[in-house]
Amino acid sequence: MKKLLFLLLLTPFIYLVSCSSGKGNLAPEMGPIEEIIVGKTWKLLDTDLGWFYLNSNNTYLVKDFLCDTLTQYGDWELDENILILTYINGPIEYIERNTIIDFNDSIVKVQSDTSKTLDVNILFEIVTDEVIRGCMDSTAVNFNADAECPLECVYAEISYDCFNHSCVDPGDGTGIYYTLQECQTACEHGSGSGGSGDGSGSGGPGGSGIVSYNCINGSCIDPGDGTGEFSSLLKCLNSNDCFVPVTYNCVNGSCVDPLTGNGFYSSLLDCEQDCNIILPTYNCINNTCVDPGDGSGFYSSLFNCQIVCGSGSGSGSGSGSGKAYNNNNNYKNPKIF
Repeated sequence: MKKLLFLLLLTPFIYLVSCSSGKGNLAPEMGPIEEIIVGKTWKLLDTDLGWFYLNSNNTYLVKDFLCDTLTQYGDWELDENILILTYINGPIEYIERNTIIDFNDSIVKVQSDTSKTLDVNILFEIVTDEVIRGCMDSTAVNFNADAECPLECVYAEISYDCFNHSCVDPGDGTGIYYTLQECQTACEHGSGSGGSGDGSGSGGPGGSGIVSYNCINGSCIDPGDGTGEFSSLLKCLNSNDCFVPVTYNCVNGSCVDPLTGNGFYSSLLDCEQDCNIILPTYNCINNTCVDPGDGSGFYSSLFNCQIVCGSGSGSGSGSGSGKAYNNNNNYKNPKIF
């Protein structure tokens, strides 16, 4: 039964392989296998699964899916055509021996299972292109239409320009007016984004009416006359000279993009995990100081909490001023507890 299940799981590969290890249409390269497979990325043929990379220092990297990151997993060595992979999982060391039965500069065939009537081989293909990562939301400023895997998106603030006495949001945060009211007031008085004129003469309110951009010293600049190389800010930001990746620095407990691409963290998640540090706070529960773990405690220090929580303060019962004194004089020392 296990044999049957194994073959069913590998059905997509069976049609890609020969019925015996001695046949096939892959012409082996002359020369060491190592020169062909080391220093290159490989994945299961016609899928985005099962990626691996052999380093020249005899360590290897793996990932399961396209958008994962290749991560070091163990060590490798070659014994003629046997690829030996060694890795540790908890207290157990595993040593896998994979027989390479055919290869060239684009395909590697590894023997998976064999019997008297059937050989099952798994094919890996070389990966020549880097995975394209970028913002996949078309409404974002840094949208990348070619992106295969998501990265952080940047969204433009709402802004307005006055064109033909109407307020229009350019959609990229470059409008002259930051509020609709400010824009409408300017439009009503005929002071459009094209100049300060009153609607007559060369200083008319409309300007050229065409937004365009040039990439100058790594910055996208609108020349103001519609002659820019790029028809939108998005195209300019994604050009080779002006593209700036989103990065973050931890500044005073907040993750901030320096807008230079040189931030310490490449993702907002990584930054927030290190940067958003929750300081300890405390609540007094049953005469014990307890940290709720989310920064919402009433006392900002254990010392202040213990002064109140360990002193037996309360309304008291019986005669007296209502103050609850500890008759045993066993006041807890906040420096100890």
